[in-house]
Amino acid sequence: MIGGLVMIYVAIWIYQSAIKAGVSNIWMWVGICAGAFLASQFLLVDLKRLYFRVDEKRRRRC
Repeated sequence: MIGGLVMIYVAIWIYQSAIKAGVSNIWMWVGICAGAFLASQFLLVDLKRLYFRVDEKRRRRC
């Protein structure tokens, strides 16, 4: 949830920066940056699940 809010903020920030810089293809840059951010979020969540695995037997006791 927080990652989604941060992604919206970053997309708005990239959009405003592209307008100030006078870039002609603003939506392409916003899409590329939002896609890169989303991919990094997925990778970080997968790495977290990979490195911090919890044993199934221990989960059932709790």
